[in-house]
Amino acid sequence: MLHLAPWILTGTAALTMLPTAGRAHGDDELARRFSGYDRDGDGRVELVKVEPLPLASERATGELALLLIEARLLAGNEAAPLRAQLEVLCADWASEGLRPRAYAIELAPSEGHRDGSYVLALRELLRAARSADASLRGALLLGHFPDALLVRTCAWRRDDPLVLGSGEQRRELGAVPWLRVVPEIVAERCDLVLADLDGAWESLYFEAPTRLATLAAAFPGGVPERGGRAADAERGSLVCRDFFHVNDGAFDAVELLGDDGAVRALHVRTLDVARDAECSAPDAAAPNPLALPDLAISRLDARGNARDLAAERALLVEALQANHAYRTQPRGDGHHPASFACDLGSGFDSLVGAAAEWSPYDRSLLDLNGQPSRAALRTWLAQPASLRTLRAHSDPWGCAVGPGEEGTRVDAKFWRELRAKEIAVAPALWVHTGCQALSPPGAAEHPFDHPDYGRHQGAEAILFHGGAVAILGRAKVFYDEPRGFADCMRSGGRMGDAWRRYFELERAGPTWDAVGGDIGRKRTYFWSVLGDWSLRLPRS
Repeated sequence: MLHLAPWILTGTAALTMLPTAGRAHGDDELARRFSGYDRDGDGRVELVKVEPLPLASERATGELALLLIEARLLAGNEAAPLRAQLEVLCADWASEGLRPRAYAIELAPSEGHRDGSYVLALRELLRAARSADASLRGALLLGHFPDALLVRTCAWRRDDPLVLGSGEQRRELGAVPWLRVVPEIVAERCDLVLADLDGAWESLYFEAPTRLATLAAAFPGGVPERGGRAADAERGSLVCRDFFHVNDGAFDAVELLGDDGAVRALHVRTLDVARDAECSAPDAAAPNPLALPDLAISRLDARGNARDLAAERALLVEALQANHAYRTQPRGDGHHPASFACDLGSGFDSLVGAAAEWSPYDRSLLDLNGQPSRAALRTWLAQPASLRTLRAHSDPWGCAVGPGEEGTRVDAKFWRELRAKEIAVAPALWVHTGCQALSPPGAAEHPFDHPDYGRHQGAEAILFHGGAVAILGRAKVFYDEPRGFADCMRSGGRMGDAWRRYFELERAGPTWDAVGGDIGRKRTYFWSVLGDWSLRLPRS
């Protein structure tokens, strides 16, 4: 039996239960249109069934908020506690001025590696919902849904030491102006694809294995604006599959031959006019062209941290109970910011501005930095806080804390063991700046319904064992954090609003150097939200 932390509210007896069957398809346009949906007409259905779920709160007024639930979780009498808790969530949304609408989504088996096609099918559903009701504010995907894997190619102008070739062909050119064009996975989970409803993401999707060109070219006199003859160069390729390609590094390369037919040089022409292809016209016209989310999107998925379906449902019920507790319990003495940082700077000051009553604030036991240990992390978690930030070198499974080059692992096992130690972590909003913290393990190798996809995902373990009710985090090895977060939350914004605010600020950057340069100007694409996008900081 799962241990329930003492702050969880469990009284649901008086609540209306969600029925397993909803209104007939004829009563709901989305259900009728997207049941049996084959996105591109290739004979492979992505969405088998879309079933509307009646809610006691569905007559609420306000902005529309969608709850998309994996149908597998709702089947059978054993799902009754989860269905009841979903009704609580929707009632909470209604009490905060949102108008909930819920659908059970049955996904077809993958039959190959084509997760992006499912993402585009869900995106079409969201676009149809927004077209029918312009007030649509956001969507929570509850259960195991496919992710968009994002590859970006950037024409990166550099002037650091360059080494070309290997073995006898190795050339050390020293510090020289050069052009680096190398595709890389920048987000195994990119919910911008779902959230940006007017971008050209369909045209950027590649299902089959695709060879992408790479280039390193030296230009001692400086990289010409539109390219030119390279003093030395090296070309290659990488193969990617089932991905969205943001190609900001398109180029032509023409070999210049000698009389004997041997290659004497390479003429490189940069095709900067072709970049930003994902952007709508208004987004492309911004000072820093980048796609902007039209909706808030978040996910609550317990599959990777559960041993079976029963445990998966139980974790979801607990997470939703924590969500309700966070919304409804008095602020009390636990209304604090808290920062835990290992080998990185403290994030406390970035949180203090999120609430007027937090400036100034006593940091005792709430601001740990340097090289704090796992024991220190447990002590920190035991201190109540309503907003936390975790800053440590991370990967898709967890992070490292404590002294030493690699420290000690904090992974799903650590978060599960909090229960055994009877450490009940109060619910809180989190900002996780660790690299790849939100990346699902195995995303590049496996389709979404493979047993190893997302297994023991680190940030999701914090959602289900570490007290987080929403996490804003990154799916890329990078150095940034979401600008504007504290100001947005201070003004009463939701977690989804804070996610979008980062895009707005970067989009308005006066120069590319101000927003990360060539390689970093689309760093917002690396960020997504886990948990409930609609949550705000408690107010008195």
